[in-house]
Amino acid sequence: MGDIRLKLEQLHSIILSKSDESVNGLKELHHVVKQSPPHIIENLTPVILSILSHIIVKPDDFKNNVKVETIRVLMEIFNKIKIDRVGLYFNISTFLIGELCHLPNCTIKDVYEEYKLLIINCLISLNNCVSMNILLDIYKRKYNSIFMPIIYTCINFAKSEKLRSLRIAAIDCIMTITRVGRDLYDSDIVLCHQIAETFMLFLPGLTSGLCKICLEDEKIGHKVTKIAIRAWAGLVNLFAKNNPSEKRTNFDMVLLLDKPKLKPSTKRPKKWSNEAEFKEYFENSSRTSEWYDETDLNLYEMVDLLQGLCNHSHSTVRLEFAKGSLLLLENCTDTLPKCISRIVVILITLSEDNDPLVSEKCKLGLEHLSSKFSSNYFLQLLNYLEEDFYRMLKLVPNIFNGLDNQKQQSSLNCLIGYIRLFGKYELISILHSTTGLLVESLLYICELDKIDVRLLEEWTVKDFDENPDLRTPWKKFMHFASDDLASKLVQLCELLAQDIVVDIVSDCLLNIYRDDVDRRKEATILLNEILSVKISKGNIEIVKTVIDLYLEPQNWNIPISTSTDDENNINLTQVQNNVVQICLQLEGIGKIALILQNDFKEFLLKTLYPVLEKAGSGQPLLKAAGLAAIVNISVACKYHSVTDLINNNSDYFSYHVTRKMKDLNRNQHVLNVLGVVMNHCSMDVLPSINDIVEDVLFQSRYCTSGNMASFMKVFNIFTNCLLRWLNIKIELPPIKSKAEKEQELKHFEVSNLEEEYTNFGDDIMGKTAEEMYEEDMKKKEEEELENNNVSEVEECKKPEPPQHIKLVVLILQRTLHFLPLKNKEVKLLSLEILQNGLEVIRDWEDELLPIVHQIWSPLVNRFKEDNDSLIFNLSFQLLMTLGRLSKEFIRLRTVKEVLPSILNNLKKLSNESYLKDKGSAYRYTQAYKLQITILQHFPRLIIYLEMAQEHIRSSIEVVAIYLSDKQPLPLRTLSIEFFKTLAIYDIDTVKSTLENLETTIETEKNTQYLLDVL
Repeated sequence: MGDIRLKLEQLHSIILSKSDESVNGLKELHHVVKQSPPHIIENLTPVILSILSHIIVKPDDFKNNVKVETIRVLMEIFNKIKIDRVGLYFNISTFLIGELCHLPNCTIKDVYEEYKLLIINCLISLNNCVSMNILLDIYKRKYNSIFMPIIYTCINFAKSEKLRSLRIAAIDCIMTITRVGRDLYDSDIVLCHQIAETFMLFLPGLTSGLCKICLEDEKIGHKVTKIAIRAWAGLVNLFAKNNPSEKRTNFDMVLLLDKPKLKPSTKRPKKWSNEAEFKEYFENSSRTSEWYDETDLNLYEMVDLLQGLCNHSHSTVRLEFAKGSLLLLENCTDTLPKCISRIVVILITLSEDNDPLVSEKCKLGLEHLSSKFSSNYFLQLLNYLEEDFYRMLKLVPNIFNGLDNQKQQSSLNCLIGYIRLFGKYELISILHSTTGLLVESLLYICELDKIDVRLLEEWTVKDFDENPDLRTPWKKFMHFASDDLASKLVQLCELLAQDIVVDIVSDCLLNIYRDDVDRRKEATILLNEILSVKISKGNIEIVKTVIDLYLEPQNWNIPISTSTDDENNINLTQVQNNVVQICLQLEGIGKIALILQNDFKEFLLKTLYPVLEKAGSGQPLLKAAGLAAIVNISVACKYHSVTDLINNNSDYFSYHVTRKMKDLNRNQHVLNVLGVVMNHCSMDVLPSINDIVEDVLFQSRYCTSGNMASFMKVFNIFTNCLLRWLNIKIELPPIKSKAEKEQELKHFEVSNLEEEYTNFGDDIMGKTAEEMYEEDMKKKEEEELENNNVSEVEECKKPEPPQHIKLVVLILQRTLHFLPLKNKEVKLLSLEILQNGLEVIRDWEDELLPIVHQIWSPLVNRFKEDNDSLIFNLSFQLLMTLGRLSKEFIRLRTVKEVLPSILNNLKKLSNESYLKDKGSAYRYTQAYKLQITILQHFPRLIIYLEMAQEHIRSSIEVVAIYLSDKQPLPLRTLSIEFFKTLAIYDIDTVKSTLENLETTIETEKNTQYLLDVL
């Protein structure tokens, strides 16, 4: 200790020299203090302070860097000692605040932010090291002249500075000076009372300043807002904590609800006429009943503004606000009754917060709400809450008209909290009296946006193969898009499903559904959500009513297309409304099924057919909603899958479909039902399906242009389902060379015959395979007539094809009548049906070849439609199927009638794809897809048909165009693969043709590459 004292004496002269060494001396002093233990510093404090006293007393005589080091030394001292002298505390406080503002007028000095922060932190350290023994002596009104500039400067920094750490430190300094957050009521009630009496005149300025900080833009940072909330609540609690000895019972709810009286007068009444009167007021004023009343009114306005913090995006800010609100609810019910009534509303709102820490804390605080107040006060509070609930209901539409997502969520939280609270205390009368306004507000919130409702029908091969989209794309809210808000809306409806209010709410919604077409969709949404929560035996009648209402023809079979036979035209908006309405009703049936579970079987026969009817619709939203409802129904009724549901109810479907097919013109949707049933049923119900499809086939003879596509869709679905049920896969035969094929043919040659009798090529015979097939069929018929009466030895007959094969043959024959039509949708479906149907009957040669023969003529005409790439594409795919299944049967006619069209189209499209790079829109066109299809499959077509060299050469010459490096890379790659594949079959022709090709700079590289690899 002696060495330290000696060191301090050496530093004394250096520090006071006012030279450049003063700063170094202070730094050395700071090091000594930091390294020394607290008990030594405590003994040496008088010596150290004597060294610094000259700087503290006359700071203007020293440079700024000297004062900075002095403050750092002081901070290090304050961390190790307790100040027990009042004079020393105020001398140091005066020095520090004098560095920040000009005394006594408190004008802020222009100093840099880091210096401000250092001084504020030093003030915090100073107040933290004050001994408890002198606190009662410090907190007296006579010292307010010193406290006032400190608190004024701190609140000014907290409001206006840009440095966040400085703002936080300034608020922390205020809390440290006023001992907020120290739980003084538990340790020293007298000291707490004296602090409140000392600073009571500062309360308006402090609370209003902190309130402004709390309400600033969130860009200031959540930490600043958090500490401002903590300080505001702590100060209010300090000044207005309940005093058990002075219980205030003058709470007047009438005054609270009287808005004009709520706002205090803007003109303060004159309380003094001279300095003596002011001094008397300043020194002797106390927290009287009148002071509490005025404070309560002032703070009520602030609390009303602070309620906006319930919308803050940061959960820690909302948690801090909840803690502050609960602190005041616990301690200030007698002194600030009007504020507390508003705080209860805040806690109700926060009790439904998304953050579980916030919501659980507020719910615990509200759980014993009635125990906090007298019965009279509690009743008055509930009356106030009822009025505020009514006010909130009227504000909700305006809130949802805005764009503030947090404010919208906060308003829903508030409504949920109110309903939960009223339900807890069984205040049915409140809920009943506000039901009308509550429903009106909810209807406004639920308003739907129809801008994205698609009306065009969409049909693809995979329509019924994909899993249903269990989302709700038809339900897009106009006033919000947040999933959190949607879940809050569902939560609110769950509360309305409580037994005490469900009857009156559902009755109100049902009346709106029946009478108000414009708001029927919104009423449906609310009914669906309420009924999907809980259905008791007493509420089963509501369910029956809703289902019957949904399925009534005027509500179920509403127009979903602008084309109608009615005299009244249906406009686009009405159609969009109708589509969304049906989707919502389907969604509701599915939700009711899930909540009723096995009990829904009571409604199964009533709902299943109508739901399937919509699930088979070509309208994408209706289809999605219908399929989702079917999935829900199958789950609710304990079926393993939708297939299990349909299989177990096949008789039900067969009855309805057969009955409605008798009057197809009035029951067009029966074909939609049939499509869904076929797609989801299994092979077990094929006999029933066969009978129904036969009926559809018969009815198709009388179809009109309006319903032609519907028949074709049924045929298409049936052939696709057969492919799936029979597990028919497309198997591509291995590619063999010409030599291998010739070797195989030798095994079938008849020996000792001339070549002219063993060569059956088209060019030798002079007839096509089809012509010879026709001659054979005619000859066979003549022989059967001649031998009709001659008994023959019973020959081994081929097996009879099953019923579904016969049915597919009839479908294909019927489809051929539709292929030449101008209707593009019908034409596309026809091509798909023919392609799939051929795969189904491919193993039944006696049925296959006649169909191939019949297909040829209408198919050839499709290749003449070279301006429609989609038709050409599907026609080419059908040709590939014919080639694979019938091979040389169609060879001669293909090279004569179809090959030129294919090559011409491929050559023409090469100009379209030229220089179309990766980002070109051309790559999304049907023309580009056609090029991909032809180049990918063309070599196999040549091999299937075993085309002659001249036709192979002409094909190579066209495909070689795509070897150009100016063609898109995918087409270039496919053209190279074309040559490689074809070379397996006839390498000599491919190589010789490539060698004789006239190459260009663009094609030379790839041509040479092929010659090298081949």
